[in-house]
This record gives sequence, structure tokens and C-alpha cells, in this order.
Amino acid sequence: LCISDTDPNGRTALMWAMSNNVSGHLMVKPLIEMNASFKFEKNLNDSDNDGLTAAHWAAHYGHEHCLEAILGEGADVEARDLFGRTVLMAAAHAGQPAITRLLLETYKADALAVDKNGNNALYVAVAAGQLHCVKEMTSKPYVGHWPMALLTENELSDLRMRKVLQRLPDLERIFDVADTNSDGLLSYNELTSAVKKSPSLIKLFGEGSTSEAPAILSLLFDRADVDGDNTVDWDELRSFFIETAKQQAALSDADLLVLEVRNLTGQTALIVAAHAGQLGMVNYLLDQGCDPASQDTNGYDAFMCTVAAGQE
Repeated sequence: LCISDTDPNGRTALMWAMSNNVSGHLMVKPLIEMNASFKFEKNLNDSDNDGLTAAHWAAHYGHEHCLEAILGEGADVEARDLFGRTVLMAAAHAGQPAITRLLLETYKADALAVDKNGNNALYVAVAAGQLHCVKEMTSKPYVGHWPMALLTENELSDLRMRKVLQRLPDLERIFDVADTNSDGLLSYNELTSAVKKSPSLIKLFGEGSTSEAPAILSLLFDRADVDGDNTVDWDELRSFFIETAKQQAALSDADLLVLEVRNLTGQTALIVAAHAGQLGMVNYLLDQGCDPASQDTNGYDAFMCTVAAGQE
């Protein structure tokens, strides 16, 4: 048996070693040395019949030690298979968040690379329903990997504002509970009473904790009472809430902004998930505030893509 031989699928001994998490990483250097001593032309970046390299296989199986061993010997972290998918995409598609983190953090894998369908690693994970990888790639340390510059300031503002407006129904419900005499006005005492029943009012404004409620409520009430009549109507409370929330939004919603960046066909993460029939991912993205009305370059929104793909 020659060390450079391949099986019917075009896989070398090195590729098979990547599937063994116990001893695979220990076999990397001996296999490479054997290749060198016999002057075989086979190398670290050889691919099988599907274009997958040994690094792809290590990422797919989630074998961190194997991947570190082969990348340490010079394997190409940006190698692509026949579908144009990189090693990072292989990890994302297989649902390997630890490998995803390793590739982004240690090996600086290109998160903006796209496959032949125009999807980057994030959207590959979305289409595959790999929620843990999506959360990993949109966590704050990696926000810089994503093309925020592709969004204009107006688009960024619109996204943040939509996130704010999604919370208004909660505030309106609290107002209705607090307005016990149904006169459309809240006194300080009514607002205090409402918060005792629903402490989430303080959290809506993102300030302090419920233990600090009296002092914070007094401050909120004074700020919202713009006409100084010692009562707050819905319009005053709503305006103050929007202004406060806008100031706090800043880049704290960077994960949402990342998920609204479009692929080469104009699809957002929500459209990709809907087209792939990933119900759990769709629910997660909606909870994150992704816009169901966003359309791709063909004018299809997430619902239309769901229908077109036959996803019940």
C-alpha cells in the first residue's frame, strides 16, 4: 500500500486521519515526513473527488487537535471545495462552533469569502440551521469580520429604529395597566404602581435594576413630563422612550446588523433560513428583530421565498 494512494472517493490517508479525533493529530507529521522521504507529489492541500481537503474534513468532524496540527504544518485555511466552500464554511455547515471560533480567532479565516451560491460562512450556517455557529459568528469579538461598511448610515439608523419600535407594544401594555382611571394620563403614583406589577418597565429603558426603581422612576417621570403638568400622556412617554432607546442602541445591536447584510443575490439571513426551511432559525432571527419585509434582488421577501421553495 502506497501512502499516496487514494480510495475510490479520492481521499488520502491524511484525510482519513482527520476523522480520528483520538490519534489523528499524531499521524499528521509522520504522514507528511513519509511523503517527503519518498518524494510523493501528494501534499497537505490535495483534495478528494468533492474538492475537500484534509483541513475541510477536520473542520467537518470538529476535531480541533487535528485541524491545528495540519494548519500548523502549512495547510491552506482558505482552501475551497467544488462548491467554493472554505474550511470555515465546512465548520459552519457541520455545526462546529468551537472550530468556527478557532478559525476566526486563531487562524483569521476570511469570514467574507463567499461560495458559488454567494453565501458567506454565516449564511451557510443559517441555511443549515446551525444556531450555535450563527451565535458564535455574530458574537461581539467577531463583529469586525463582517461588512458593516456595506450598510449606509441611513440603513444602520433604520435597523436600530426598527429594533426600538418592536419594544413599543410592551410599553403600551404597561401604560394601559397603569392608567387605572382610563383618562389617558399617568401620575407618578400610577406609574410606580404599574412598575410594582411589571418591573420590566425599568428594563425597557435599560437603566438600573428594580431595586433602584423609585429613584429611576422619578427621573424618568420628570424627563418624560415635558409640559410640566405632573402627568405623562402616551405621546410623551412614547417620545421619551424612543429617544432614550435610540441613544442606547448604538452598536449594541451589531448582531442584528450583521444578520441584515445581504448575500450576492440580495438575501438577508432571514430569507436564506426561510428558503432552506429552517423553522427554528427563522424563529430565532425574527426574535432578533430581522425584518420579514426585506426583499432580495428578485423582489421576494422571506414569506415568498418560503412559498417558492415549497417549505410548509
